[in-house]
Amino acid sequence: MPAIAALERSGVKVKVLTGDNDIVTRKICREVGLEVDRIVLGSEVDAALARMAGAYSVFAKVSPAQKARIIAACQRNGHVVGFLGDGINDSAGLKGADVGISVDTAVDIAKESADIILLEKGGLCATAGRFNQPDDLGNQGQCDRTIRERRHFARPHIVSSGDI
Repeated sequence: MPAIAALERSGVKVKVLTGDNDIVTRKICREVGLEVDRIVLGSEVDAALARMAGAYSVFAKVSPAQKARIIAACQRNGHVVGFLGDGINDSAGLKGADVGISVDTAVDIAKESADIILLEKGGLCATAGRFNQPDDLGNQGQCDRTIRERRHFARPHIVSSGDI
């Protein structure tokens, strides 16, 4: 899938945190082109969270609280975390991430918890590519500025392809 490949080329490490079972999760990952070496189940998360958050990319059957703890572990490991969510169970993850991203078809609580709302399919790929690129003068990309300014957001930013 072009979006996953573009994110990886931009240096973005894609992680999947879902409440779905491991069979459905593996199928969806395969469909979008995300390589899955091992799926970590929610019951395994609490035991070795910091190590697993750094070592694995796909987590299935995780609760909303576990999603938030995985995000926090990634942050403690020195990573800047963007989280994409559209359901009621994604609210804590959206709030805990450095940048919470949702879509305009998401449930209200997810949109209210997000920093950025995407209006069109494919916007995340273009946004991530733009955010991670330094400008002609070698200045850091837009993503870092956005993350530093996140606490100043009065309400979520709405992103469409016209903004990218």
